[in-house]
Amino acid sequence: MKRIPLRYQILCLMILISCLGWIIHRYNFAALPNGGHGLGGIHNWMHAETSFDKHTSNPLIIGHRGVWIELRGGRGGAGNTIRAIREAIATGVDWIEIDVRKSRDGVLFLFHDEDVCRVTDAKRVWADRQSWEFSSLESAEIEMLGIDYPEGREAIPRLEDAMKEFSGDPQVNFVLDIKDERIEPEDLKKAVGDLNTDRFILFGKESCLKPFAKKEKESNDRNLYTLGYTALWTENNNKFDYLFAHEFFLRKCDELGCEYLVLPALFLNQDLIDDAHDANCKVLAYGIDEKDPFKVTDMGVDGLIVDDPSGVISKY
Repeated sequence: MKRIPLRYQILCLMILISCLGWIIHRYNFAALPNGGHGLGGIHNWMHAETSFDKHTSNPLIIGHRGVWIELRGGRGGAGNTIRAIREAIATGVDWIEIDVRKSRDGVLFLFHDEDVCRVTDAKRVWADRQSWEFSSLESAEIEMLGIDYPEGREAIPRLEDAMKEFSGDPQVNFVLDIKDERIEPEDLKKAVGDLNTDRFILFGKESCLKPFAKKEKESNDRNLYTLGYTALWTENNNKFDYLFAHEFFLRKCDELGCEYLVLPALFLNQDLIDDAHDANCKVLAYGIDEKDPFKVTDMGVDGLIVDDPSGVISKY
């Protein structure tokens, strides 16, 4: 029998791994043995973990980009607007998570996507533009765009303006999710001033948090920021590090000085949550099944980042 060349064996293995990743992502493995879901369900199954008994009865509820508001034309939804923040406040959320990006000329705005086309009317404003990346736009150009809600377009707010709008309410707490590696501590200070660590948390992947972690370590005041490391499915080798050594995430939290570990539903498993708590790190989950949030709070997750905060709050 003719031997299959090694390069074809490797190619087949890569295809199988890719297919497995897609299946995990698509179907979320909600019914794997010993509970759990996503890669967490596989991890629990592999390590024969027992049933969950760590129930969190009163989790922190964090409004994801404020709240989810449908876009015109069935293009999904978008938050990160003054309207979305107001609607989140009205639900009684504990925290409001908003995404922060930097314009080409250094102004901070509330915006999630790298590309401006999905949620804005950019292609109606500019018919022949070559680059649609947020970071390629000047602040004046960004202010020409609107979030494409069915009821009418809404401006992309500057971070500074959004903070002024809501700074008078001491009950409003913000998570600033840093989406741009170019954002420096000085940029935030210019837009927001000194951050009250009781009212502000900074989320981000490792490269986005590094400038803030560095500044805190170099400062005499070791309480400049409250940080949360966001473990992204797409970042480096996270998916493989998780399967075989989830301590990787806790090591990142320790290196950055993070008080929070922010996990997608795919990464949740009991061992990781317990180990995070042992390291005095709170665990927050996003991308969960909001119709049944108990699947994750039964594992002891400390907080939920959700698109429909009022619906989730009503369950607790």
